[in-house]
Amino acid sequence: MKAMKRYIIAIIGLMLCCGLKAQTRTCQYWFDGDIGQSVNAIFSGNSWDAKFDASQLADGIHTLHFHILDNEWGPTHNYFFRKVSTISTSELSYYYWFDNDLDNIQNGPLGNGMVALQAESLNAGLHTLHLMVKGDDFSSTRNYLFIKTEMADLGVNLSYHCWFDQDITSAQTGLLGDGNIMLDATALEDGEHIVRIYLEGSNVSAPQSYVFVKGSEAPVYEITTTVIPANAGTVTGAGAYYEGNTCTLTAIPNEGCGFVCWQENGNVVSQERVYTFNVTGNRTLVALFSGLNVDENEAASLMVYPNPAKDRLTIESEGVIRRCEIYDLIGQLVKTLENDSERMEISVEALPAGTYLVKLVTDSYTQTRRFVKK
Repeated sequence: MKAMKRYIIAIIGLMLCCGLKAQTRTCQYWFDGDIGQSVNAIFSGNSWDAKFDASQLADGIHTLHFHILDNEWGPTHNYFFRKVSTISTSELSYYYWFDNDLDNIQNGPLGNGMVALQAESLNAGLHTLHLMVKGDDFSSTRNYLFIKTEMADLGVNLSYHCWFDQDITSAQTGLLGDGNIMLDATALEDGEHIVRIYLEGSNVSAPQSYVFVKGSEAPVYEITTTVIPANAGTVTGAGAYYEGNTCTLTAIPNEGCGFVCWQENGNVVSQERVYTFNVTGNRTLVALFSGLNVDENEAASLMVYPNPAKDRLTIESEGVIRRCEIYDLIGQLVKTLENDSERMEISVEALPAGTYLVKLVTDSYTQTRRFVKK
């Protein structure tokens, strides 16, 4: 529970700094509204030494509740999280978003499998939580239907009753907890449905109804980009997209640089700075840039031939070429040569076939050109 422990430390530290005296205090915590299974823990001063043990919880969405005894019990704090059991969580990352808001994806290291979910900014009503785990690749998206109420402060003393369509005999019930009610819609057929809910405490609230459509949701894919050379420009438009959506990538050269092309797996896919395509899967694209000479006439005199090259590459310039660096498309330096003349020949016979960048440094400018090794 190490990751969740650190998350709680930060919150309690803020509360202690806001006026609580430095003395031994009791914290009571429980999960998923089940205050009957609460656990008491002790902390002293501004330090927190208790562990929230969630080892008995099943994988899925849960709520952690806790309050602190200071003569009397203080307000209850509630935190929405997902537990994920996996063998090597330290090497995984999580990605989650609410509804279809892919512009506000939250992500971070999965750590010990506990993901704290921030739903405070959502309006009251019916929502969907989407969550993916990423190792070498993205997992399939897990989707959770839930209702956010406006009764979080009173949640410990309220119970909820909710059901789908007219099936009140199969109503789901429980304590309101943090005001977020997870709904199990797995038994429903695809199509339009209505979920109904009422809250019960000292009084019974009027039932509320929400319409939603259950169906197969489009997969989410990641569009990632790399800039070569790294300081030559920037790219906008990368990120997560639903299958079938349109992605527009824009390459923006820095001052003194120019755009060359978009490449994928060593192949040129576009020579336009603005590249638009339909998303059908994960893609990793490289934006290739070239350096431009302050004296554009001198840079224009630079010749790199033959291109494509098989055995040798010849470079000629009106100025003295001092150094040549060759990079592959993942940015690794594969060859460096020093020079002191206006012409140089480079053996490329040992290079694997593919596309490379050759960076040339003269007395007056630095220029990057692309060539293909056959």
